[in-house]
Amino acid sequence: MKPRVSIVTIAAWMMAAAWAIVPRAVSTADLPDAQTGFSDLTNGVLTQAEFDAARDVFNEQESIADGLGPVYNAQSCGECHQNPVSGGVSQVTEVRAGHTNSFGRFFDHPGGSLIHSRAIDATAQEHVLPGNETRTLRTSLNTLGDGFVEAISNTTLLSIAARQPGLTGGAIAGQAIGVPVNEAGGVLRIGRFGWKDTDPNCPLRSDHIDHIRGMVTRARTA
Repeated sequence: MKPRVSIVTIAAWMMAAAWAIVPRAVSTADLPDAQTGFSDLTNGVLTQAEFDAARDVFNEQESIADGLGPVYNAQSCGECHQNPVSGGVSQVTEVRAGHTNSFGRFFDHPGGSLIHSRAIDATAQEHVLPGNETRTLRTSLNTLGDGFVEAISNTTLLSIAARQPGLTGGAIAGQAIGVPVNEAGGVLRIGRFGWKDTDPNCPLRSDHIDHIRGMVTRARTA
């Protein structure tokens, strides 16, 4: 069995990849200028060998023996995130569904709003059930900027949310949601990732995606 790189390593790769798309005019006190374009080169957060190893895991095709299924959207992270390079935005969309009542309140489709497009057995294939008229298509977002989002402090996000109503005449009023960080004993951090900002950092987001998109039978790491 091939050696596997941890979720934390994949998250580190995501953060390093984020630096790799910054123009050369941007630099930090501790790091060299980031590579321009989508070069798949590390900027020093990881060694090139570590970066390449984590990217290989990101692109690795999973099987039933690895825990794939019973329903899933893709067999690897890179299968959805590969435009224009591994870690980029998706070239495909997923279906979200649910019911909106007369008061405008949305309720998830039974089993969750995500309707998986594939299954390891035809009898497990998901379909949108009657009565779930609210439907939309969602694309998998670019992960290459996640390292920058990870680095933003809670204070900055709270300040932006507090100033938005006044700056926009009430048109925009962002809501900062506190999410527990499991590996920090449940300390709350402003949610940054996910469909409704339900993940506070890159490691938990990586783990969450691994499960809701396909590796749903594997025990969570956090």
